[in-house]
Amino acid sequence: MQMIGQLQKERKSFSISIRFSMTLLAIPTSFLIILLYQNYGVFPLTFFMKDIPMTALLLTLVSIILFSIGFQLLLTNKFSNCIGSCLCLVAGIILLIFSLNTYVYFDQEGIHHADLWDVEKTKVAWEEVDYALVTVENREAVKLTFYYEDEVFVHELNQYYSKDSLTNWFETVGLEYDEKIIRAE
Repeated sequence: MQMIGQLQKERKSFSISIRFSMTLLAIPTSFLIILLYQNYGVFPLTFFMKDIPMTALLLTLVSIILFSIGFQLLLTNKFSNCIGSCLCLVAGIILLIFSLNTYVYFDQEGIHHADLWDVEKTKVAWEEVDYALVTVENREAVKLTFYYEDEVFVHELNQYYSKDSLTNWFETVGLEYDEKIIRAE
């Protein structure tokens, strides 16, 4: 009797460690999934700048955690858990699809972006852009604002881009731009 109790205790601790490991593996797995998919499936071979919004990365993480919860519920063999696991798996798939198709990149043709909850992708050709505004803080470009038709597209820069590289890029695509300099106090 004691041996059966000990076996059940060991099985429960093993199950908890598996669940914990799956949750920990969800973090790097989610970033790898989105980076590989977007680098090879979305972004063109030549581009000036690309970015994966933080919301897409976090949503991918949530979807992977939902997958791990769904699979853990499937392993319990209870009907009520089976329904919950199916709901977790479906929600995870939906969130993963939306997060994988959220991106921004700039190339020779124009601005390409897909927002988180939008199904359609948006492309704005450089000819349609009236002008751009580069926000510079401490000699580093931190934000790009593009004005076209009656709309404004704002992109926060997550990587360092020198003022010269942005200037060369804007001249290459024939885009007029201004600078807004913010001085740190």
